[in-house]
Amino acid sequence: MLKKTLLILGILFYTLSISYSIESVPFNCEYQQTSYAWDTNFQTLFSTSADLSAQASLDLSGYYTVGGGYQIRCYAQNSQQTGFVEFEIKDKPNSNIVCGDEVNEIMYFTGEENARVARDYNSAYHTKVLCANFDKSDGVMHLVWNNQDLSVRDYACMFKTNDIKNGLISSCDANYNSGDQYLYSVWGILFDSIDSLNCRADCSSKLDDRIYSICSLKIKACSDVPLDCDGSLYGSWVKSTDARYPNTEIKCEAPWNNYRTSKFTNTSLQVTTTQGTCDNLIKIEKPFILDDEQVKMGIYVCSD
Repeated sequence: MLKKTLLILGILFYTLSISYSIESVPFNCEYQQTSYAWDTNFQTLFSTSADLSAQASLDLSGYYTVGGGYQIRCYAQNSQQTGFVEFEIKDKPNSNIVCGDEVNEIMYFTGEENARVARDYNSAYHTKVLCANFDKSDGVMHLVWNNQDLSVRDYACMFKTNDIKNGLISSCDANYNSGDQYLYSVWGILFDSIDSLNCRADCSSKLDDRIYSICSLKIKACSDVPLDCDGSLYGSWVKSTDARYPNTEIKCEAPWNNYRTSKFTNTSLQVTTTQGTCDNLIKIEKPFILDDEQVKMGIYVCSD
């Protein structure tokens, strides 16, 4: 009986794992100091001056600062293992597409040195673009800029930034003020084809029921998907980073403009005990689902 129960649980776990898996091309990134040795299959996308509060440099050697800086390197092999996605930096003098296709233009910079990074192009500021050139003609790269953890859905964290328009850069694990981190993580994933996502008309994928703005390549209305909803479950509420709506959450479903006062706060939680009543206060974190999103609940226990 026990063996049968374990077999059923194993099948259930396997089924759940499949439901949250996206058919993607192998892709991972490292934010490392220039002096570190690395696998030659990794490519340098661009350099930075530090692992926190850094500006970008398009000098791929990484030695443009005294003592050497950092590099963001990624491994991007296609599923046939016969070639790679090649990253290339080009001049971007105007709004014309310079990477061969709009989807190949993955981020923008304000210059070559001491530059800031951006999600979208603005001709008043940005002069350089990072291109992703695929060996396979219908290959695509999807970047998500938000504060969710997308690693469980096969996304690789490339770096963090404090702004989507002209941001400073940090490594994915860098923090300041004893734990604070930049608001946006920049997550990347590669597909052989947009058809891999199996996009529905509501901009969610049939594979994991999450919303992806990259579905706009197939469905024009998906270009309206807000930044904060990218990668979220359809119909869930997520924290809005839109400056026009402070301390609010947005509902991730069309027409993408339903806001409410946030249930979450960035205010630190103060936990105190009466002196002498608990010599060993421990914290236990338990995951649970709130508004269709997994969050962590902190349980404080006085241990003897």
